[in-house]
Order: sequence, then C-alpha cells, then structure tokens
Amino acid sequence: MKTLLAVVLSVVLLLGSFPCAAQLLGVTGANHPELEWKEYQTEHFTLVFHQGLDSTARMAAPIAEEVYRVVTTNLETAIPYKIRIYLSDNDEERNAFTFGDHYIFIWMRGILDDNLFSLRASGTSKWLRSVITHEFTHFVIARATHTFLDDIFPGLDMGVPRWFNEGMARYMEPDGWTDDLDVPLRVAAVSSKLHLGPEDYLSGTLLYEGGQSLVRYIAATYGDSALTDIICYREPAGGYDFKEAVKAATHHTLDEIYTEWHKILNVYYNTEFGQKEDIEDIARKIPTDLAIVGAARIAPDGKRIAILGKRTIEEPTKLFLLRKDSASEAKLITGEPGIEPDLCWTPDGKYLIFSKIRFGEHGNLVFDLFRCNVKNGDLERISSDERLEYPDVAPNGTIVAAQFLRSGSDLVLLNADGTNLRKLTHFEDDNVQVYAPRFSPDGKEIAFSIFRKNGMRDVATIELATGEIKYLTNDSINDRYPIWSPHGDSILFLSFQNNTPNLYAMTSTGMGSRAELRQQTDVASNVLAWDWSKNKDSILVTSFTGRNSVQLFWIGANRSVASAPAVPLSKKYTAWRGVRWPLVTRPADSLPPAIVTGPYDYNSLAHIRPLLFFPIVGTDVDPLGNIGTQWGAFSVLSDEMQKHLFEPFAWYGTASGKLSYGFVYENNQLLPTITVGAQNVIEFKDVIQDIAYYQHTVSYDLGLDLVKHTPNSIEDLHNVFLGASYENLQPWNESQFDSIPQNKQPIAAKLLELGGLYTYFSPLVQMGVSGEHADQKLGSDFTRTRMRAFLNKEFALDENELDQLAFLLHGAADYGAEIPQDFLGFYKYDAFEQGFNLATIHERDRLRGIRRYYYGNRLLLGSFEIREADRLFTEFLPLLEPFQPQLVEFFDMGTTWYANAPTNNPSVPITSLRGTQWLKTAGVELRSGIGVEASIEGGVGWELVKNSSADWFIRITSSF
Repeated sequence: MKTLLAVVLSVVLLLGSFPCAAQLLGVTGANHPELEWKEYQTEHFTLVFHQGLDSTARMAAPIAEEVYRVVTTNLETAIPYKIRIYLSDNDEERNAFTFGDHYIFIWMRGILDDNLFSLRASGTSKWLRSVITHEFTHFVIARATHTFLDDIFPGLDMGVPRWFNEGMARYMEPDGWTDDLDVPLRVAAVSSKLHLGPEDYLSGTLLYEGGQSLVRYIAATYGDSALTDIICYREPAGGYDFKEAVKAATHHTLDEIYTEWHKILNVYYNTEFGQKEDIEDIARKIPTDLAIVGAARIAPDGKRIAILGKRTIEEPTKLFLLRKDSASEAKLITGEPGIEPDLCWTPDGKYLIFSKIRFGEHGNLVFDLFRCNVKNGDLERISSDERLEYPDVAPNGTIVAAQFLRSGSDLVLLNADGTNLRKLTHFEDDNVQVYAPRFSPDGKEIAFSIFRKNGMRDVATIELATGEIKYLTNDSINDRYPIWSPHGDSILFLSFQNNTPNLYAMTSTGMGSRAELRQQTDVASNVLAWDWSKNKDSILVTSFTGRNSVQLFWIGANRSVASAPAVPLSKKYTAWRGVRWPLVTRPADSLPPAIVTGPYDYNSLAHIRPLLFFPIVGTDVDPLGNIGTQWGAFSVLSDEMQKHLFEPFAWYGTASGKLSYGFVYENNQLLPTITVGAQNVIEFKDVIQDIAYYQHTVSYDLGLDLVKHTPNSIEDLHNVFLGASYENLQPWNESQFDSIPQNKQPIAAKLLELGGLYTYFSPLVQMGVSGEHADQKLGSDFTRTRMRAFLNKEFALDENELDQLAFLLHGAADYGAEIPQDFLGFYKYDAFEQGFNLATIHERDRLRGIRRYYYGNRLLLGSFEIREADRLFTEFLPLLEPFQPQLVEFFDMGTTWYANAPTNNPSVPITSLRGTQWLKTAGVELRSGIGVEASIEGGVGWELVKNSSADWFIRITSSF
C-alpha cells in the first residue's frame, strides 16, 4: 500500500507551514549511526548533543537559563516542563528551528553576519546567545497560544502569523535594532513595496525585519504589555484568534495598525533616502540582463566579469559570464545550485573557484571548494569534507579560505589543486568568526573580516611570512569585506559608521587611524564592493535599484564624499527603533553559572510523539454491492530526530461494517532505513470491467531502503530498496463479478513476494528498474514475476529548467501467472473514479485520451512533452507557486500485448511486438510535483483517430 503520507508531508514542507521553523524538519539525527547522542540537565532545559559538542553544550547551559528568565518574564508565560534543545554540528546548516512548544533544534554553523548584501547581522551578540533567545521566544509563543488544533497538527502554530512570530523573536534578541537591519526596509519603502508578502525579492528578510519593525511599533505605541496581551489572549470558548487578540490588546484593528506603521516607515526611510546620493547618479550601470546580481569578480585580464545572479526573482541563482561591461548580456556558465557568492578567478583566467554545499561523508551537508571551467561549466571538487568557504586566490595560485568548526572559523591555505591544507590563523574559538579574505596584489598579505569575541566586527590583515595580525579598525561600528587596491597601497571596506552601509578607503600609511579614512560613497541603497579594477580607475560594486533589482556598477575609485547630515524627525517616526523589552539577556561573561548534571545517555524512543493527524475518507461496499462510506484517520508519529517514523491508520466502513487497520514503521537509526508494516483492510482497489472492485487484504511487509547522494551535487540521488511482502488477497464483493468473463474475475491469492528497486533522480534525468517475484516454492499460490523500467530525459529550453522538451519511456513485463485485479495493460479510469480511499494511491498504466481497457503481459509507453513554467494559473492561485506547476502539451504512444500465455490463462491470443496495435493520443495538462517521484496532473487528451472525444482527467502518478 502506497499511502498519501508523502503527499501530505510534501504539502506541509513546500508551503512552509511551520511559522517558527527557519528549517523545516531538515537533516537532523536520522540515518547517522556514527553520532552518539548525550544529554545534560539544567533547571529548565535538557541539552542534547553529539560527540564533539560537550563544551558547546556546557557553554549553552547558563545562556539557556538566562534566556528562560528573560523570555518567560517578558511574555508572562512559564513553561511547566523541561525544554529540549538539540545541538548539532553534523551539517553546515545556517539555521535553527522550533517545533511548536515541543523542542528546539540548533545547528552550530551560526548566522553571524556573512549574509548576501550584508543583511541581517546579529549586532554584537554571539550566535548561541542570539539563537537561543530567538528560538525560545517561538517556543513560549507556541505555548501561550496553544489550542486543540495544535494537538491535531503539532508544530504548525496555526493561530499566529509568521511575521509576528519571527518579529517577536527578533525583537527579543539582545541587541535591539541595529543599522544593518534597515537595508531591506529602506529598499522596500523607497520602491513602494513595503509589504510582508511572498511575491517580491527580500520577502524572507522582510518577514523577519519587517515583522520586527511592526512588533516594535506596537510596543512603542501601546507598550510591551500589549504584545504580552496579544499572545496570552483567549476567546471565551478557549480558542485563539490573532486579529481579535490584537484588537483586544490595542483597541485598534490589525489593518489600522498596519496602515499607520506603513506610513511611519515610509516617512522615515524616504526622508533618509532623499538625503543620500543616488547610485545611478554617481556610478555607471553595467548592463547584464539580470534582475539580481548577487556577487561579481573581475577576470585577471580585466575584460570579463563572473557574476552569481538570477535573471528573474523567481529563478534560482546561477553563475554567469559577462564578456564586456557595455551592451553585453550575461551568458550562463552553470546552473548548479548551492554556489556561495564569494567567487575568485585563477591567475590564468580559465577557472573560477568557489565554495558550494554538497553531501559529504555520512551524508552530511558540508561546504567544499570547487573549480569551474569558465568555457564549458564543468565542475571539479578540490576539497573533501573540509568545511571551506570564502576562497580567494593569490597570484601564485595559492588558495586562502575560511574553515568553519562549530560556530567559529579560522583562515587556511591550500595549494592550487586543493592539497596541503594548513592553518593560517589560530583563534580556535567558537566565538570568533573570520571570513571574506582577500590576497594583496603581491600575495604577501591577506585582508579579512573578523567578528571578534567581544562582538566587534573589524577589518584586519595577516602577513603570510610572519603570521602577524594587524587590526585596521578597532571599534564596534561594523566594518567588513576588505578589498585591496591594484597596487596594494589602500584597502576598501564596508562600514556602518554613518548608520548606512557605505564604502571607505584607508591608505597603507594610515591604517588603523580613523583620521586617514576617505568616505567613498554616501548612498542609501546598500552598496557592496567586489573588485578594484587594475585596468581602469574604478571599483566594481552592486547596489539595489529597487526591491526586485540589484544591479552592477562601476564607481570612481578616487571619489570622496561626506555623509549628509541626518534630518531630524519627530519621535513619532523614530520611537520604534529604540524601544526595548524590560529584560534583555545579559552578555555571556556576566551570566551566573548554571547547575549542570550529566551527561546521560539519550534515548530517541522516549520522545516519539504525533507529527500530524490526517482524516481518511473513502467509499465502502458490502459483499452484495450496497454502497457506504469509510471514515477514519492516520497519524504520523516521530521522535524529534526522525530516527523513528510510525504511521498507524484505521477506518470503519458503514456498509461493510468492518474496521480496517494497519501501520508502517521506519527505523532510521542505521543505514539503510528498515521498514516494517502490516495491514488488515477492506478498501477500494480499482475498477474491473466497469464494476468497482473492493478487496480484503491482509499483508506483512519488510524493506531495506538506502538513499545515496552523489558526491558533488545536492540534486542527484540514488535509491536502492530491497523488500519482502506476504499478501492474502480476498475479493470482498466477489458476487458482483459473476456476469463477466472468467479470466476477468478477481481471484483470491496468497503471495509471498521478494522485490527490489533502483532509481536515479536528477533535475533532467530520471531512471529506474524494479522487479518483484512470487514463487510457489516459497509458499505462494502462483509463480509470478513483474519487471518495470523507466527512463525520463528532459532538455531545458532555456536557463529556466521548468521550460523543457521531455522524452519519457516506460516498459513493463509479467511472467508466469496473471492476477486479474492486478493486470498489466492500459487502464480505463483515473485514481478517484468509481471509488476511492484517501489513505492509498492505486496507480495504473493509462493513456491520456483513451478510456478503454487493454490487456497484456508486455507494455511499452512513450511520451513526448513540451513543458513550460505555468504563468497563468499561479497568477490566480498563488498557493500553487511552491509546487512549480507546468503547462504540458503531450503526445503519447503506447501498446500492450501478450508475448506468451499466462500459466493460469492459456487461452489469450498471442502476438508479437510487430503485430500489436499502437495507440496514439495528444493533449494538454497542468502538472505539479508533490514529491521526489510523484506528481498530480489534470487536463484533457484526445485519441489521434477520427471523431475522437475529449478525455478529461485528473490523476496522481509516479515513475512506477
């Protein structure tokens, strides 16, 4: 039985329904037997960690206890049980998530301040202090607003909008509003797109920082108590309604508050923007034909520019080459996902070096260095499981990169081919992060950014010969991203010293002295420098020109400007920036020690809980054919690291008067995944000769499933499944089939089947082969073998891989006996016609456009499809957009025949492939993927014969 579990989970994940989850049920502890988990206990927390994180867990203990005091006091909501916090360095995820009011999961690779466009820095607060405050705020909100719906759909926090949840969590963080958070709001305001919807660029950032700004506005206008009243609100019946909570706490509607907040931010940011330079007035725009330029580097010859960007805001980020800086279109080098925005050229100009996420040892997500051939886009990995980012290349080919361990990093050097890795800096401190290194033109020094232990962000240099580190800035203004001048006598860097991110230059004779600084720009559109040209007296920069546009510019290298004085505004427009909670988490060095006991062994079985409940509705029948309805539910239960997955289900039929039930259990503690299942069900199976067929099935299943990712791509994967199944099949409404031919009547059978499956999936190629065998020698009633194979090949019509030409081939063969209710051939009905059960998907081979039965024990089916990204239906139904729907024009051709007679049906006509009838159809459909190998399709087809009629269909399909 194939359940709808995969469909339901896909819907949940793709729609992002977990409002407080920065990462949705990602790669946690499942299928990682190499990790040994322990736990520490404090007064209010259980800290769960794997080997290597003992010191991190101890460091987190007093921080967590301090956060508990602050958040529960501010929000007036105590937690009556211990909260589990999982700490993992298994994957280089820059994330954390909170699952309702159940647990918190934190990856060590923290979000510090290295995001694209210098967005969303965390002030002076270090990672653990910020992230625990943020995630525990989510936890407390979930607890305070908990209703019965959260028991049915745990973790969804259905009553609280995500902007409020994230805004509250950001507002609770220790550092208050910092200047670097203005960038997305300012860009959105001056673009007249200051809203929190998903349809524009920066929507994710605006969800956090726009949400924080709106929450701060409520606090500044109505007091912090209004925020507490909002989350503690209860309707008379015990439910929770966010809009009613806002109105009760503020005596204003949410729309009224939003409108006033919108006006205030528009005045504030447009006033600020109007005092600054316009990037398009002071710089020359470089035409690229890209909507977003995320990173850029000049080739050694000074003529070409490598760009990481996207043509439209909806498309994924890709790597392009601009051959000249005027009247030129960027040409695609590679669309491989996961490339980081810090690029560099090799000295010969033939290759680009960059960091890219991949699946490394044990399936961990790690960053490694890759070399890309600029001419043909071929990728070669030059490091393995080293966790390297921000590479730069010296004139002699030596590579420098930042190597991350937990939440800290150091600089390392490598040979040009990635060998001989050696440490350059030795901070070896989780609270120190170094990044964005750049070689001097002579290759003797490296400038880099450092997020220091005391929370200061500065620019420093290190001499390769001596290892001496020199801090060029020494303040808390937020200075970063240094770039050398062509002669090495100056360094350009980004600084927030005048409240907006702008470029400053420092001469080599005056390094370390603020008096020697020269301000290069005074723009409000977030300028970021990428390279200093040696062929022209210009600097390559990017800057926002609108909320949905980041463009590339040349700016004069020798220009000088003074910051315009800020225009004073009344308190009405600025109060939200300075408002604070009554309590704020203290710095780590000011915290009292926490009482920690342990470590104790961690047992994942003790933490299995429901993940969701889902209703089951189906059609039912009694043995005489009287129709009824089936009602029931299935649940998905899992532990918090997804090592165990349990799916029980049950339904009752009003006509049959029978209870059906079963379960599937997955054990993900080892590799491969072990699956066992059992069921005793009466359910609709299919339609035989236009009569709905119901079957009583008792079955037991055992399977081993191994998923293997390719070493360099995050999109390609191999899957191998081996399984065994015992089935006892009994027709339930057998009497209804007395009038049809004997060889079409469903039969009772006991089958012990052994099977295997191999599949390979990539964005443009999918293939697989499966086989299952039942044998009388093994206790089956029949000896039967079924083989299936498929090959799908897509050709992208342009850089958008949703526009494709596709060729699909599918073949199947049966040997031995034939089971009429599981025949091979073309089926007449769609999945939900004549009967259905929402717990199961019964797939059949079907030609779109033909509604007739065709039988055989060999089958061939080929399809040619023209696919294009849907731009019509998603305009009216935005919920479709996460599923990337496609409009598909198709041509199908297929045939089925008996190559030999089944052992239990010797009278069938035998024919050869040459003598069989080929059927041809064509049509159009709308298709959306709902998982790795499944899709839902709806459309219309016609058989390619005279006077054919339209066949409207809706179906769920998979590769097998």
